[in-house]
Amino acid sequence: MGRPIGDVAARLSYLGFDCPASVRVGDLRLISRLFAERGPWLGEKEVPPAHLLGAAIALDMTMEEAAGKLERLGFRVHPSREFSSPGAYLRALEDHAARAAGQGGR
Repeated sequence: MGRPIGDVAARLSYLGFDCPASVRVGDLRLISRLFAERGPWLGEKEVPPAHLLGAAIALDMTMEEAAGKLERLGFRVHPSREFSSPGAYLRALEDHAARAAGQGGR
């Protein structure tokens, strides 16, 4: 603990894990469920649309920017990347909830 995230990522890559070449503090905030520099971390196979909205608000970026960064970090983002309108965002939330319910809530 207490090591720079870049050092940790380099070590994980050396050990065979797929890690981005550069990880920044902002990336840590993006993958934190609380948008902090610590856990709890995202663990879903697919990032929930609500996390994109939270990232846009907490990290002062667009939902598209958050989605792009998360994809570069190896996360899957909701297939509907068009969140320019509230209706599109609500449809994405409903679709995510329906899929989660079909998988026993996961």
